[in-house]
Amino acid sequence: MAPAGKSATVYFVDVGQGACQVIDFHDGKLVILDCGKSATELIMLLNQLKFQRIHAVILSHWHEDHVGGVPALLKAFGKKIDIFYLTQDRPANQIQLNRVYKQICEEQRDHRYAIERLEFSTVDHGQIHGAAAREEGPILSVLFPNFSESLTAQSQSDANQGSGILLLQFGTHRILFPGDAGTAAFTALSERLNWSVKKCDILASPHHAGKLSQSNSIIDGYASNFQWLYQEIVQPTYLVVSAGTGNTHGHPIPAHLREAVRVGAVVVCTQMTSHCHSDVQSFRPQLPTYKQLPAECSRKGSSGVGCGGTVKATMRKSGVMILRLKTHQRQVEQLKSKQTPQCRL
Repeated sequence: MAPAGKSATVYFVDVGQGACQVIDFHDGKLVILDCGKSATELIMLLNQLKFQRIHAVILSHWHEDHVGGVPALLKAFGKKIDIFYLTQDRPANQIQLNRVYKQICEEQRDHRYAIERLEFSTVDHGQIHGAAAREEGPILSVLFPNFSESLTAQSQSDANQGSGILLLQFGTHRILFPGDAGTAAFTALSERLNWSVKKCDILASPHHAGKLSQSNSIIDGYASNFQWLYQEIVQPTYLVVSAGTGNTHGHPIPAHLREAVRVGAVVVCTQMTSHCHSDVQSFRPQLPTYKQLPAECSRKGSSGVGCGGTVKATMRKSGVMILRLKTHQRQVEQLKSKQTPQCRL
């Protein structure tokens, strides 16, 4: 086994409307969190990276914009995968009928990966990969759900409330990956961990900076559930939003971004939307992104207009840094001469 890396690189892959993150632990192993809808950009990125194994593929929940790319990933890299971690966010018979789950099971014999439940356990403190005992380095852990929280999620009408929440931590520095988790999930997590406000360096915006609940109910004492989330649960230095230019969900919701900005978060979106400008397509070609990093907005024929594109961040003991951030921020500031994007309100 290669020695544990002393840093990690995180790629928030621009997959259009969807989610996918890749963590390179610099020990020869990667961890993939969700695969987007098609995995086109994910596979292009993997072809660029040097690694020996994909230690884990983690599916935060079973929505197509998070798991649809799994079949393509299996075809391209199935023999390099060690473990699939899957959530049970809905009744077992519904998961067993899911086409992606079926394919994961069908190809297990050929590829010889393990299939495990994505679940916090006090035995291993939820650790999935990272520095071993008495070593320094980044550690990835699952925080939510535990066994009982999985059972609760299965009886709820909103499957997002069973979404996996993961934490990459090195010393006091944190990157939080909450999938599509909402108010019920964050409430259960905060009650179990007895935390109030947790600072983090980067938050992958929950539910693409969309709704946190299907209902219109608001937590008592707050103007919105967004306000509750950013004042009581998590206060990020940076909020990375994975959303597609033409998405039909209204992502990112302006009120969601407004509450993140209110607590001091700097917002970085993979793509521009109508919340940025009334004529987003006038910005094609997109704002310059990392040309060497695959991004849906750069794909030929894509209607996506890039803002951050695929976002690359590094985590070391000294801190977390988003590469090329200042250049990107200057580009976004230039929009204010025409219209003010929601991330700048």
